[in-house]
Amino acid sequence: MYRYWFFVILTYIFIGCGNSGKDLSPKRLITKSYDYVSQHNAQKDPLYRYQWYLQDKTGIDIDDLWSSYLGDGVRVAVVDVGVEGDHEDLKGSIDFDHSYRFSDNSNDPSPTNYEIDDPNIDESHGTAAAGLIAASHNGVGIMGIAPNVDLAVINVFSEPSDYSFKEAVKFDDIDIFSNSWGIGLSEGFVADEVVMDAIEKKMNTNPAVYIFSAGNENKNSELSYLLNSRYTLVVGASNKEAKRSSYSNFGANLLCVAPGGEEEGLVTTDLVGKRLGYDTKYHHFDVDENAHYDYTDDYRGTSASAAIVSAVAALMKEANPSLGYRDIKYIIAHTAKKI
Repeated sequence: MYRYWFFVILTYIFIGCGNSGKDLSPKRLITKSYDYVSQHNAQKDPLYRYQWYLQDKTGIDIDDLWSSYLGDGVRVAVVDVGVEGDHEDLKGSIDFDHSYRFSDNSNDPSPTNYEIDDPNIDESHGTAAAGLIAASHNGVGIMGIAPNVDLAVINVFSEPSDYSFKEAVKFDDIDIFSNSWGIGLSEGFVADEVVMDAIEKKMNTNPAVYIFSAGNENKNSELSYLLNSRYTLVVGASNKEAKRSSYSNFGANLLCVAPGGEEEGLVTTDLVGKRLGYDTKYHHFDVDENAHYDYTDDYRGTSASAAIVSAVAALMKEANPSLGYRDIKYIIAHTAKKI
């Protein structure tokens, strides 16, 4: 894959501001409701055997937990580009009432034409991250780590600006924010303070867990004000050999690493069909279960790592809803495998 849209995107995201009076109550464009709920001890979905990042040794060794925890009662926000709302493996998990698309003030989670057409934006990124977190255990596709979470899609890249990003991290009724935004955060531009100030204010009134990817430049991520905050959980990437991925940013501010892939990518959900997404006629995850080009084996980066940790944190919150961000950090630090 290595279509790292985020290399460039944040250098202009935080240039403009305004719209401070915008109403963030979403217009309802999506009226569908999906009632599918994943069951404990469900039979493994057909693409599970390719999900090396969930397995023992090089992965997170998660499947034993599914007999007890699936993320019920926890709301996770994917702050990203849009997500394919009608995907067979995601539509049962998306919480449309808490989703928001900045470009049209709606609850439609899907990528806009702007996101699809802009060469600096990876329009598939949100759908891939969402699958790692919340793909249903429904007999098709892949196994999400926390399939029963309420997945809120906050589509900031539909209208990227200072305002969009600072408002995105302030949304109420969100337990965990999964954030994978790109190079600007890891290189320490001044405007990351805009987002950090918004997080600090929210933590004083309505606390949440904020998980961020460290970035993919093989650089020190400590230069970012936001990625050094006590309120953010920063995640690097590991590969299938259980080593730090060569691209993964590093630093004393990292809480942990999680699978992000390198030579071998992660299997996850993709934009449907062969026209858009990572899985196209140019690179096809060529297995019988992917005849319709709805999944990819080509997702890599600390973005994937942050999504995985966000999903694991959701299982923790289901087990003990009183856990705060310090507790989540403590548990991860004390249970992670040293590689």
